Amino acid sequence: MPEIVEVPAKAFVALAESYISGEYRVYLIVERILSVKETFSCKEKGCGKPFDAWSPDTIHTVPRLEPTEAAVPRSYKCPKGHENTIYWLKGSSQRFIRKTD
Repeated sequence: MPEIVEVPAKAFVALAESYISGEYRVYLIVERILSVKETFSCKEKGCGKPFDAWSPDTIHTVPRLEPTEAAVPRSYKCPKGHENTIYWLKGSSQRFIRKTD
């Protein structure tokens, strides 16, 4: 049964070498972690100050200003302290798969 192991980049080389020396077949799956930073304007009337909003995780990366059923709400404050809610939807990750023998 194949084993899926997720490791940090720093440990990858040592782990791959240990599997190869043990006569295992190694598959490398590289997944790009998408963390999104967007800049919005404050919705408070007369403010409009810009503020940065980061996606809550690597899954919910598409921002919306209006709520939807599947969205994850997050509150952010503009420089003047006004609260703004951004709704994050699931985005797509990019996965690259290559088999080596």
